Amino acid sequence: MKKFSKINLILVTLVILLAATFTQTAGAKTDDTEIFFGNVQARDGGFHHGRGERMRGFIAEQIGLTDQQKAQIKQIRENHKDSIKPLVQDLRAKKQELRQSFEGDVYNETLAAQKISEMSGVKAKLIGERIKVRKEILAVLTPEQKIKLDQLKEQFKSRRGERMRHPNL
Repeated sequence: MKKFSKINLILVTLVILLAATFTQTAGAKTDDTEIFFGNVQARDGGFHHGRGERMRGFIAEQIGLTDQQKAQIKQIRENHKDSIKPLVQDLRAKKQELRQSFEGDVYNETLAAQKISEMSGVKAKLIGERIKVRKEILAVLTPEQKIKLDQLKEQFKSRRGERMRHPNL
């Protein structure tokens, strides 16, 4: 019975860890417009390039950003990079520490609970920083551009919903 309880405890903790990891990964991409706002972070704390860069370019073109607005947005993202990077690194370190609590024959439930709690605090700070970036960027946009951005957001949501309903298409 005691072994069964330990196994259940390990499984529950693994599910929590996987859910937290999935939430972090999926949370960063829940809204394609968030990529435009610099919410997708690279492992080094910088911003992803490639698909995210193409998406930002696509959105900038669709809403009609001027070169000056693009420069302002780039500067906003750069200004916040130093505050976001340590949070991303701290979160990554805490995830690694949590994974280590599962290694070996002895499961340290107290350590796992502590790391999960610490991760939640770091995630909250990271979300706060990302909201600041988003607000500063939205302040750069004109009312017409904000409307276009909202329309794009709705298009992305409906397309994502269609893909979810018809994943094999």
